[in-house]
Amino acid sequence: MREEVSRQPLWERAQCLLMRALTAAGDAGGALAVYRAAREALTGEPGVPPSEEMEQLRARPPLPVVGSRTPAPRRKQFGKIS
Repeated sequence: MREEVSRQPLWERAQCLLMRALTAAGDAGGALAVYRAAREALTGEPGVPPSEEMEQLRARPPLPVVGSRTPAPRRKQFGKIS
């Protein structure tokens, strides 16, 4: 997917999808690199800023990675069942 997106740097929808996929895979740095490259391409020749969707993706905190060592939040126990 990265290769296809890199061939079409002005295809912003594909850039956003790649950012989502990288973030979901735990590669927040990769998603940020895609954002930076897209922003550079968009503000260069066409002279347009990134879309609101892309800006929101950049500002969103990374998702937790499935299978990571980050523990799940503890639930309150209301009583034990015998």
